[in-house]
Amino acid sequence: MTKIPTAMDCLDKRFPDVESLNDGNIWIVLEEMMIEFAKMHVEAALKEASESISSLSTYEETVRDVLNSYSLSNIV
Repeated sequence: MTKIPTAMDCLDKRFPDVESLNDGNIWIVLEEMMIEFAKMHVEAALKEASESISSLSTYEETVRDVLNSYSLSNIV
């Protein structure tokens, strides 16, 4: 699995220096960053889920594998 940036990585990328936090649009920028962060994790989770499916699995096994394919511990 490709390493997904942490929330801190996203903040560091968006705000390389503390001065950029004083631009008056902090809430808009933080909202955009949070959406970007969430999209990265949803995309990774869907990819992992699709790779966990076997054509020989039962429905119950498929559901179990998909639901367990992306650990919440990946989100840091």
